[in-house]
Amino acid sequence: MAYIRVILPLALPWEPVYSTEAVVQVGDRIRVSLSGRSYVGVVSATDVKPDIDPSRIQPAGPVQTGLEAVSEREIRFWETLAEYYLCTVGEVYKTAYPALKTDSEETAARVRERMEQRLERLRADLAKKHRDPRVIERIEAQIGDLERALHPSEEASAAPPEIALSASERMIAEAVRNASGTVLLQCESSRTEVFLHLAAETLRCGRSVLWLVPEIALTSALERTVAACFPTLLTYHSGLTAARRRDVAEALRGPVPRLVLATRSALLLPFRDLGMILIDQEHDPSYKQDAPAPRYGTREAAIFLAGIHGARVVLGSATPSLESCYNARSGRYRLIRPEEKPRERQVELIDIPAEKRKKGIYGILSRRLADNIRTASKVLLICPTHSSYCTPESVKAELESLYGSIPAHVQTGTQPALLAEGIDYSAFDCVALLQGDALLLGQGDFRADERAWQLLTQLLLRCRPGVRLCIQTSRGAHPLWQYFISGDSDRFYNAQLSERQIAGYPPYTRAIDILIRDTNAKRLELLSTGLVEALSQRFPSLPLEGAFMPQRPGSEDLRQIRLMLPRTAALRKQKALIAELVAAYENGRHYAGHISLDVDPQ
Repeated sequence: MAYIRVILPLALPWEPVYSTEAVVQVGDRIRVSLSGRSYVGVVSATDVKPDIDPSRIQPAGPVQTGLEAVSEREIRFWETLAEYYLCTVGEVYKTAYPALKTDSEETAARVRERMEQRLERLRADLAKKHRDPRVIERIEAQIGDLERALHPSEEASAAPPEIALSASERMIAEAVRNASGTVLLQCESSRTEVFLHLAAETLRCGRSVLWLVPEIALTSALERTVAACFPTLLTYHSGLTAARRRDVAEALRGPVPRLVLATRSALLLPFRDLGMILIDQEHDPSYKQDAPAPRYGTREAAIFLAGIHGARVVLGSATPSLESCYNARSGRYRLIRPEEKPRERQVELIDIPAEKRKKGIYGILSRRLADNIRTASKVLLICPTHSSYCTPESVKAELESLYGSIPAHVQTGTQPALLAEGIDYSAFDCVALLQGDALLLGQGDFRADERAWQLLTQLLLRCRPGVRLCIQTSRGAHPLWQYFISGDSDRFYNAQLSERQIAGYPPYTRAIDILIRDTNAKRLELLSTGLVEALSQRFPSLPLEGAFMPQRPGSEDLRQIRLMLPRTAALRKQKALIAELVAAYENGRHYAGHISLDVDPQ
């Protein structure tokens, strides 16, 4: 009798121990029971010395022979994520191997077993002396079909193509190749070509490549370009069926290196030998998992995974996050910023209070913007995400009152829809942000100006050179507008970093959000206030904000507490102590399931 420790797909703060008489290895997926329910767990340790009476230890079920074992690299990655993001290894395992994916693997294993049994029967039948050649031909054809299904040919063995680069692109690729550690590639163009070149080089070295994008829509848009160079490209995101995602995992376990174009969840795939991780638009907040746990950030998680595999990480963006800029300046990242021709920009700032004083406002639209609409050939009007009066419908009604009908050359919509891929921005010669301060500056968050800069710049990059960008705002004196009009990104980043340092905000500190959710309003206020008091008493020197209701829709039953931790050698220990206090608070008040932790929130 031996004892093993097993990771279960549950938020358990410990890993249960089971007894077994079978030969079991770390990574085996095994059937066990807990509290009367059956689970497929992962063996994390063997030859365990139990610290309880062996008679109380349950026997483990059989090893699931139809399921591929989990590699030790995967388990190490799960443990790293769990420690950094203050969750359990079981929660990471559940995300990496959700029930639907495991069910799909088990179904595929059963199908494969039946196919192998039928193949044996056909071979035995063929060994008999058939006189009819047509029967022999039919059986041989069936055997061939089954053998091809059970052992598909590996089409990915073709040599990766040579990617043609311009002289400037070759210099960028060479700089990335010669840089050590994580690279931050800050450039407006050429990223796709350079990423293709780097991917081909890595594949030729016999190692796989993970190319990450922030949204599923971007995966679809980029897939055509990448697949033209890499016909055996794999794509992976939550929109695929469980069977498709299983097929990708099986391909990555094979001996042939693969290129995967995916969203953040692909970090949890079972890579055999990962050589490079490319993260495009690294600044995008969609790269942060907000729920459920693990609430991981793609950038940090990718660096953890690359460290386990000995891989390279390349971050690409024209508007990098302040965290990445800080890391580049402090030497943690290597910054590569090629010289680029300044982009022509015609930005017209329309000060709404000033226009009102001279009666230059019709309602939502200013007279200056209305004049631009009349003279432009095609116009895009962007409404703020959340506004009670500035909506596409209200804008259309105002256009009808001004022009008698909605002009055919005018398109309206909200910011999320219009900043998504799929719109041909090159067709517009005038783009207008209506109520720009509400759209970009009204988020009530210390990252508001950073997000505004990124949105404005990304919007401008999608438009054709020389497009007129109109911004209606009630805060015309805000310095962000002047930074944007001048295109001086260095001054903007310097100012933002200086403000963050003075205020003690990330990247100079690490933030942890404690989220309390409860439909009982009285209990929510009582227990969130009590947790604030407990945190203040235990950590009196840590800056604490809250408990407050987040400024986003659907937050009525949510309270948020934010702690800012200094980036010192004690950071790791402080995070663990905060997690322990919250767990003790939950247990002491029988409040489990209501509180969650979010490390490095976005």
